[in-house]
Amino acid sequence: MVRAFLRMLPDESGATMVEYGIIAAALAVPFIAGVTAVVTTISNALSNTTAGMQNIGANPP
Repeated sequence: MVRAFLRMLPDESGATMVEYGIIAAALAVPFIAGVTAVVTTISNALSNTTAGMQNIGANPP
């Protein structure tokens, strides 16, 4: 059992996948936050446009 563990110690192939996962997560979090902010801004703009059109008597679908 100890020999098997000692043979795996110098093997770092799994560490690369963990590092790639950390990098992917570090990039995904700000990307998702940015997309959410843009979607919220667009949604608010469209809601304001709809309210403005209704105020002047237009009836958007």
